[in-house]
Amino acid sequence: MRDESGKWIQWVATGLGVIVIVLGWVIKDKSDDASRLQTQLTERNQTVQQRDDTIAGQRTTIDDLKNQVGDLTTRVSSLTAANETLQAQVDAVVGTAPESISMDPAIRHTGQAVLRPDNSGLDLDVKESIYGWNPLLQEAQDIAYTNVDGDLRIASPAKIAYLGNTVADYKSCSSTRTYTFNYVKAADLATGAWMCVYTSDGRYSVLRVYGRDNTGLGLEITTYEKA
Repeated sequence: MRDESGKWIQWVATGLGVIVIVLGWVIKDKSDDASRLQTQLTERNQTVQQRDDTIAGQRTTIDDLKNQVGDLTTRVSSLTAANETLQAQVDAVVGTAPESISMDPAIRHTGQAVLRPDNSGLDLDVKESIYGWNPLLQEAQDIAYTNVDGDLRIASPAKIAYLGNTVADYKSCSSTRTYTFNYVKAADLATGAWMCVYTSDGRYSVLRVYGRDNTGLGLEITTYEKA
């Protein structure tokens, strides 16, 4: 009976030992899990803190940029006001706004001429008060006319640009890129037609047809000095 009782106690003791060992393992695992969780929590807190620091830094940068933009806006407004004041002073001294000041060269000659249908020609560079007409073969001519074909002829090295209904002036004549050595056809020489001539001496001349019949071709002519 004693032997059985001793065995029973030994079994119980062994079982308790096993239980203690198992509980030790479980407690160790739980402790390890808790340690890992604590580490993860610490790392996440550090990440959150870094994010918060970054956001705070970005907000500071944005505030600085806003202040800089505000300063620049104030400076631009001040410079604009100063420029307007200076422009008003300049206008007062000049006596007129800059855009109303003409930068065209002086007019060399202006007037009317009639090209007769007998091969008469004109030198547009003359300074006489009245345009004369000369035989076609005379030197230094720019334009000529004959009723054989009714064309307005151009004499090299002069060139002509036909503008039609577009009003010609120094600006348009000096900027157009349509100059040619070709004659202006009779069909295009209607009353009111505008043309530009780059003369043999390198000046710009504005031509306008004011009349045309069997007696000749009437032209209003303005030739400018060289710029």
